Amino acid sequence: MSVLAIAAAAAVTAVGGCGSTGKNGVATKSTGAIVATAEDAVAAADSVHVQGQFTSGSEHVALDLRLVKDKGAAGTVTIDNEVIELLRIGPDVYVKGDETFYRSVVARFGGGGGDPAAGAAPSSGATGSAAPSTAPSGAATPGKSGSASGKAAGAAPSGSAAAGSASPKAAASTPGDITVSAMQVNFLHIGPADAQYQTFASLTDPRQLVQQIMQGVGGLTKDGQKDIRGTKSIVLSGPKDSRVYVAIDGSPWLLRVLPPGGGTLDFLDYDKPVTLNPPPAAQVVDIAKIAK
Repeated sequence: MSVLAIAAAAAVTAVGGCGSTGKNGVATKSTGAIVATAEDAVAAADSVHVQGQFTSGSEHVALDLRLVKDKGAAGTVTIDNEVIELLRIGPDVYVKGDETFYRSVVARFGGGGGDPAAGAAPSSGATGSAAPSTAPSGAATPGKSGSASGKAAGAAPSGSAAAGSASPKAAASTPGDITVSAMQVNFLHIGPADAQYQTFASLTDPRQLVQQIMQGVGGLTKDGQKDIRGTKSIVLSGPKDSRVYVAIDGSPWLLRVLPPGGGTLDFLDYDKPVTLNPPPAAQVVDIAKIAK
């Protein structure tokens, strides 16, 4: 056997018998380096569409987000049947939900005192969040809540950690102008100074979202190859049936993640144009005003 043939055979063996090493060199790297390379590729992409679902405790969570490099993101986070619209343009985050979501907002700022639909306003200086937190493999995600505590608060898929939410003020104050019925047609604006800004903003940053997803996956080993939407990928397997799929031909895109505990998150439409438009000013309520 020639020296060249021996070297080629050794290279195939080095990737754990997973088949072709592909054209971008990813398959020859360690699992940690593969994940880091895929993370860098996601962060460098002009845009990426993250779509899928997972289980968070007893709840079903779905993400449908289009992230744009250095500009923002737009899409939805769904907890069971409750849909929360999420939009970030530059430093500004906007969220919009249904009546249950807005009742939770008022209850958190007001500590549950009074009837939210009647326009009870929270006390000045409240630092509560617009929503509790759940997480896809460690990501801080707005959660479903029909009360001040919210049954989704702190929930996360099996094997992952979730960020907690801030405590609401103890009691409501005087009636205010922002009622649940009025808020239903509005987006809440959350600026960087808000205590829970990062809870929402982390979902709209490609690198942060990937890092948070990967934190819950755990240790990985090479486990063959699989075709994902026509692209050959290396399969990395982890505990609790978690899987990570990274392209070995072309750009080393992260193509799919199966979080521990079930579900699938796909990374699609890399570099496709995405237009982000802020909501009309007349449909925006600053979250800081609710705390006054």
